[in-house]
Amino acid sequence: MLKAKVFNILLIITNILNILFLILSGIYDNDNMFDYYWFTTPLILIFLVLIINEWSKEGLNSDINKSKIINRSFSDITTIIVVMFGLIFLILMFLNSIDNGIINNLYVMTGFTIITVIAEIFTYVSISNARKETVKLLQKQHNMK
Repeated sequence: MLKAKVFNILLIITNILNILFLILSGIYDNDNMFDYYWFTTPLILIFLVLIINEWSKEGLNSDINKSKIINRSFSDITTIIVVMFGLIFLILMFLNSIDNGIINNLYVMTGFTIITVIAEIFTYVSISNARKETVKLLQKQHNMK
């Protein structure tokens, strides 16, 4: 549980830095600001995967007399979100290798920030829904109200 909280805090800090570097890139036309923005972007992806992984290990479970275990499981949406987020990032890096400087476009950076926020929202909603469904299953299994 502690690791999940640490990863959540690191993700929030990285998001704040990412948005700060996006704003500073718009204000100052400096290559370092662009580089800092694109440095924090994979960190967001890594922390997002670590949060999903930590939740997958932690989860909610129940062991009763007959050793029946109820574990939460995500729908495939979290996998799809992380894969699509990673693919969009890799496509941008590939396009940058063909046409150098495409990732330093403020519109590309803003669009990618919006995609990042959407990916994070869907991930947290998926985790929240998995938790709620698991709690309902546990209450039903133990006849709790």
